[in-house]
Amino acid sequence: TVPPARPVVVLGDAQVAVLAAQVSESSPAADGTRRATLTLDWQALAPLPFDANLFFQALDTSGDTARIIAQMDAPPSDQQPATSWRAGDLFTATYALDLPAHAPSNLTYYVGLYNWQDGTRLRVHGGLDDKLVLYGG
Repeated sequence: TVPPARPVVVLGDAQVAVLAAQVSESSPAADGTRRATLTLDWQALAPLPFDANLFFQALDTSGDTARIIAQMDAPPSDQQPATSWRAGDLFTATYALDLPAHAPSNLTYYVGLYNWQDGTRLRVHGGLDDKLVLYGG
């Protein structure tokens, strides 16, 4: 994989560059459930001092308060814990959320990395946020 000239976003203190991120949603099954699939490419820019977890959340943001419909938390890579990443390491992974039958269309998705030991999220865009916001399609 050849990284793009410019990342989608940089996480933490220039520790992880998200190179590509896309969410796709399946057509509804007979019972009305759907699946949201996140494909994520990233590059380690510097070692992380902790083994991060990735969060992937589907939210209904149509009301006054965002409501989590489904979520998953898991190590970002099955093969390599974050503390063993070396600058320049490239990763591609796919993550899936099962959306319930009552989930509305036009969901918003949050993605990011956090320290699973204390819940602290890696900041995005130099500290402007703590997650990458994506939209299904």
